[in-house]
Amino acid sequence: MNEFRKTPRKKIWEISNLYHCSVAGTCLSLEETKKVFRKSNITFPYYIRDYEIHGAAVNALSEKSDLTKNMHSFIEKKYSYFINIFNNAESETELMQLWDEFLEKGNVAGAYWALMTHPSASQRNLDRAFGDVHMLSHLNGASNRAGIRELEEIKNSNALLTTANEQHKTEISRLKNQIKFMEEKSGVINELTKKLEIARNEIIQLKNGNENEILKEENCKLRAVLTVLSEKTERLSAAASASEIRIEELLTEKIIFENEMSAKDEELHTMESTLLSILQSERGTCSGCMMDEQKRIDLCGKCILYVGGKPSVVSKCREMVELYGGEFLHHDGGKEENLTRLPAIMHRADAIFCPLDCISHNACLSVKKMSQRHRKPFMLLRSSGFSSFLKSVSDISKNKFNTTNSMVIRN
Repeated sequence: MNEFRKTPRKKIWEISNLYHCSVAGTCLSLEETKKVFRKSNITFPYYIRDYEIHGAAVNALSEKSDLTKNMHSFIEKKYSYFINIFNNAESETELMQLWDEFLEKGNVAGAYWALMTHPSASQRNLDRAFGDVHMLSHLNGASNRAGIRELEEIKNSNALLTTANEQHKTEISRLKNQIKFMEEKSGVINELTKKLEIARNEIIQLKNGNENEILKEENCKLRAVLTVLSEKTERLSAAASASEIRIEELLTEKIIFENEMSAKDEELHTMESTLLSILQSERGTCSGCMMDEQKRIDLCGKCILYVGGKPSVVSKCREMVELYGGEFLHHDGGKEENLTRLPAIMHRADAIFCPLDCISHNACLSVKKMSQRHRKPFMLLRSSGFSSFLKSVSDISKNKFNTTNSMVIRN
């Protein structure tokens, strides 16, 4: 065995920490790094940035693990050609000559890996190769920026040329269609010319006979009948169009009515259940009956913030929330109270309710944005009526406040 390389080649976790960043960034592309992470059953959230993935790979290189083993195996297989060439070097001088040759050709990644893991490469030459790669990254960065600008200019020019080309294609297609149309019309004209000639001959024959007057009378009668039928057809068409429009209007009204009835049924059912629960709580319930646990509203001490609404209804809402073990906060949505006060009380709320018909559009949007910023459940109510509020409280009680940053419209 050659004395120059009698020891085994270094593993990736055995490379100095000083070189980990350059090795991970030079020898692996970002997609290859992600592939190695997936093979090691490590996944990243969709919002993770590329430099964070690179940083995770660099941090992992400091110790031996399943991830670093997979990474080492992947790079070894990828650069086996360079590894064999560098392993044949008989001295460190030959080793650095190979490095200089590949560096000049631009084949840096494979040569860098083969040199960094070579068992006989000195610290001085490793530092030299690291410096070459470091400076090369600066040069490539400057070159890439210029290339990006040039590429952007080329893309803009290409877009203009593509637009002009598409316009030319459209014009050529239009001309072809026009030529085809003219050819078709020419054929039609030839046919009509022949028929016209035949008709002329027939007219001459009719003029010379006694049938001409009879045909004129029949023609007049047919024209009169045609006029009557045309007028009747127009009246029927107008009536049919009006009927279709009315049918569509009635269908739309029917759908709206059905939706409103469905919403009212839900709200009525909630109010009936609530009233039944109140009556049962006042006079006691039968032992073992599960209906109370299934239908009873329990806010578990949670805080409801109600923005907007009518004063007469707000008081009822407050009584109902407090009755079912909750805390009630109210803000009039900017009528008298300033909207800047909302953030101060919003952090106390576990859910925010906002009726559509009793708050301005701008105030409603502001409340929605604040709810998203504070990550609070946000429910947009169809109306400011008590039944709509009660139904929403019942729904959110059943969900146990597990929804976050949501918006529900009670129809």
